[in-house]
Amino acid sequence: MAPLIMKLFSLALVACSMVPHLLAQSSIGTGSIKELYVQNCASCHGQNMEGGLGVSLIDDLWKNGASDDDIARVIRDGIPDAGMVSWKGVLSEEEIRGMIILIREQKLLAESGAILQKAKPLNGIFSTELHNFRLEKVTEIDGLIWSMAFMPDGSILLTQRSGILWRFHDGTLTPIEGIPEAWVYGQGGLLEVALHPDFKDNGWVYLTFAEHTGVMVNEKPAGMTAVVRGRIRDSMWVDEEEIFRAPER
Repeated sequence: MAPLIMKLFSLALVACSMVPHLLAQSSIGTGSIKELYVQNCASCHGQNMEGGLGVSLIDDLWKNGASDDDIARVIRDGIPDAGMVSWKGVLSEEEIRGMIILIREQKLLAESGAILQKAKPLNGIFSTELHNFRLEKVTEIDGLIWSMAFMPDGSILLTQRSGILWRFHDGTLTPIEGIPEAWVYGQGGLLEVALHPDFKDNGWVYLTFAEHTGVMVNEKPAGMTAVVRGRIRDSMWVDEEEIFRAPER
């Protein structure tokens, strides 16, 4: 059980934390700026800035302004509500400038087709190193879907960050009642859902979610991750057991 819990915990925290790493040099394309991006930004924005948990940096869609000054301001000050941390005091102005140049260079590479071409389907088929697959729309939900778990009966459990656990079965979405209340703030909310490895025998479903325990960081409320497990009967969350919860302060 321990590896499963650690996986759940790490997945829930990855969106809420980045480990700043300050490098002395600021060479562009290769070397320290590239390393700086890979070590601290790629987990959210993708190895090639194509996007992932965070937005793409090469699609030229900038919600907070597209100029160098606008992008520098976002890197420097962050966007807390969107989960973008502030790098002020960690990155020098020279390093921030180097990061912007790296973003611009990567966009030009993407426009040449080296990156974006890989994301385009050929005759409707997407190809990767390991698989070929098609995309088919299954359902649609207003809001951010954070995690999915595929159940043995063919249904799907989906967590909506705003605090709803859905079960999709035979074309119908049903909310699961009685789940823990998630603290929805910034990127926090209802996070990961996963089935126990022996789900067919024991029915355990694991949930991670953000909660506010009263801790303040830089005069702002800070969330912690909680992990619970329970079972689902008749669209109700039952038999809840606490796995991890940060102590209140």
